[in-house]
Amino acid sequence: MSDQLATLNATSNAETSRIIPSTSSYLTQLDAADDDEKFTLVRQWIDHEPLTFFKALRDDRPILVTPKATLVTRLDDCVEVLNQPKVFTVGLYEPKMDNYLMSHDDNAFHTREKSIMQGFLNRNDLPRVRSMVRETCIDLLSQAAGNMELVGSYCRMVPATLVQDYFGLTGVDREDLIEWSYWIQADTFYNQPFDSHTEDQRKYIREQHERTGTALAKYITELMVRRVLAVKSEQATNIILALWYGVRKLVQHLMGEKPEVLNDDIVTRMIRSCQCQLKKSAVCQFKMSGF
Repeated sequence: MSDQLATLNATSNAETSRIIPSTSSYLTQLDAADDDEKFTLVRQWIDHEPLTFFKALRDDRPILVTPKATLVTRLDDCVEVLNQPKVFTVGLYEPKMDNYLMSHDDNAFHTREKSIMQGFLNRNDLPRVRSMVRETCIDLLSQAAGNMELVGSYCRMVPATLVQDYFGLTGVDREDLIEWSYWIQADTFYNQPFDSHTEDQRKYIREQHERTGTALAKYITELMVRRVLAVKSEQATNIILALWYGVRKLVQHLMGEKPEVLNDDIVTRMIRSCQCQLKKSAVCQFKMSGF
């Protein structure tokens, strides 16, 4: 997966050595370049030698202006930029993210959507989350037996395990979660017009995003159906549904399948909350009707 994208971005050793100057010559070469070449050089240095390039900028030109973009490299300046969302907007990412929370700056839509998400993420869960991360790390390192592919088997597997367990994403392999997330991120944030990809590379990344996005949507639909049925059965508001769900669990048990177990995870919490809000709304409307 990541190897595929790495292969797309790979250049020969000769090309790499050609575009990476010594630390002292970054700005000299940049100043000597034509305006239409400046950002291409900057983009190449970011891709191939970011640490030395950004150090040179922080030391000698902390705010770098090019005809295509301006780079801000020191902490205080970066914080100031991030604290001015109405000036430095997320407009560049709107074509990729459409009408989504992260494609909006500090406006009413952003505030409303963010508050909905925060409503399901209980700050009291933080000790539990820390414990889950710690246990996952210990388990993965223990299973590694002294040999591990660090990025895929640890750095990606730890958050994937946390998301799966904390959010309650049952019935899916963690490797699938990692792949779905990877291509969504790769296309949304690293396949922009200002990224140094060829058209074939851009197309390939978009195709992988579409493929994994379809699989993710199918999984989420199936998950929500299973979980809604389980919650409704738990609440026993519909005797027929409860009986059907009981029979289904029995069949699953006989066939050796794991039934849907309700835990205090985010998906279950969300569905329970929605059911509760619907009941409250119905009662409120009934009272206001005057009957």
